[in-house]
Amino acid sequence: MNVRDNTIRQRPAEIVTPLDLLIALEWQQHEDARFSTAELVQRDRAIGITLGEPPKDKVQKRRHLRAWLQQLAQGSSLLGDAQAWLRSINLVLLGLGLLLGVLTALATFDYDGWQRINLLLVFAVLVFLQLLLCLLTLVVMLPTRAVGKIPGLSAFQDFLVLLNAGQLSSLLARLLPGFRKTWEVLAKQFNQRDYLYHDVKKWIFLWHAQRLALAYHAGMLICLLLMVSFQDLAFGWSSTLNLDAASVYQLTQWMAWPWHHFAPQAVPDLALLESSRYFRIHTQAPLLSAQAAQQLGLWWQFVVLSVLFYGVLPRWILWGVSKHQLRAHCRRVIDAHPEVDGIFRRLTDHRVSTRSLEPSEHGFNRDEENVSRYISEKVDSRDAGLYSLDKVGLINWSQLDCSDPEFIQCLFPSYEGSHPVAQAGGARSIDQDEALIRQLADGKYTQIVLALKSWEPPLAELSDFIEHLLNINFEQVLLLPLAARGQSLRETDIVEWSRFVKALNRSEVILLPGQMLPNREKE
Repeated sequence: MNVRDNTIRQRPAEIVTPLDLLIALEWQQHEDARFSTAELVQRDRAIGITLGEPPKDKVQKRRHLRAWLQQLAQGSSLLGDAQAWLRSINLVLLGLGLLLGVLTALATFDYDGWQRINLLLVFAVLVFLQLLLCLLTLVVMLPTRAVGKIPGLSAFQDFLVLLNAGQLSSLLARLLPGFRKTWEVLAKQFNQRDYLYHDVKKWIFLWHAQRLALAYHAGMLICLLLMVSFQDLAFGWSSTLNLDAASVYQLTQWMAWPWHHFAPQAVPDLALLESSRYFRIHTQAPLLSAQAAQQLGLWWQFVVLSVLFYGVLPRWILWGVSKHQLRAHCRRVIDAHPEVDGIFRRLTDHRVSTRSLEPSEHGFNRDEENVSRYISEKVDSRDAGLYSLDKVGLINWSQLDCSDPEFIQCLFPSYEGSHPVAQAGGARSIDQDEALIRQLADGKYTQIVLALKSWEPPLAELSDFIEHLLNINFEQVLLLPLAARGQSLRETDIVEWSRFVKALNRSEVILLPGQMLPNREKE
């Protein structure tokens, strides 16, 4: 079976950015699942010869990986559909942002030739609200380690992520016609390794949100400039509050500080503030001369520069930060991806094979080399580096069906006493988990052991919990996968847990040999 000829080809694909590389990698993993190990070895060995010398560092590895994927996507492929899907999402978000910006401008600068446009409302919508949204975006951008040090901030950050405008990209991915398969495949690939892609997905949403915000401000500015060009807008300010012209003048001086040197004509003076104030009980038209009405239109320069400096500029900076962080996290995921080592073993294996592999043979076993010992061996507390049980904090993760004595016996078979076992994860809230971490930090523990459901894939929630534990400066966090009662440990489960530990890239995290829980005796 020719693995290269079985790829459905429709659109050309170009792998340029780290996100392109990551999507191409996951898409190719999905495609390669249809082929045997022998077929993959035969294909990649031939490609590896054309790529030249094996890579020596991470940068060269990514270049080789890009060249490998580009050869597999020559001409056109389903990968092109995935990239077209992303481009479609970007275009829809840009169009939506422009539309929202135009509608906001039409509502904010609504002028019927009689009632003035209230500048205080303009400031609130186009300046202060935008700065508040930028501040909340900065909270979402905070790294996990920093968030874990402030109680309650993690839950608040998760709440903000749900409200992030970038979440629209996920909704659009499901609704775009013709790309449903693309969405399903990529979502499955990403969710299988949520511990690896948690931060990448966050930065994708943030990146889309900033693009949406930039399009929003662009639509607003275009609409405002068109209204200024073809309408005679009159600005003013009014409030039920007891505000005087001097207070509003001080506010406008602060706002105009960034451009007061190069655009002094866009800085309002006190006389303009005083003449712009109006009261609802006054009839406007008879009170204004032609010169006074013309003066009220001078505010548009101040308004445009306010949108540029307090709307466009912060969003442009946040967009740059999001793009940089997304690229950096994509590179980290590629470097830590559990399938990459196997790919390079196939690419650099130039030996000539005289026979095909039998169905029972595995060929490239990736992380499975030492898996057998994680299944067959029992935990020896001394070999595992565990200290006295008094120094070890025990946590049952995600309501595993394991009694406290059974948990203790897995680690210290000869121990006959009792020891507290805490509960975390699963149905427990983030605040409860954070409270538990603070409680453990106040204790005498130097090591933490988490009992885990071996058959459930590790999620980002567990990764965050481990990061929070390590922030408390525990010496080690040990993971103990336990199979369901009466069930044997599966090799594929242990492989997934070993990949999870590898992806964390923390020497303090150790995977212990998994164990099986006995059936409960019937009463």
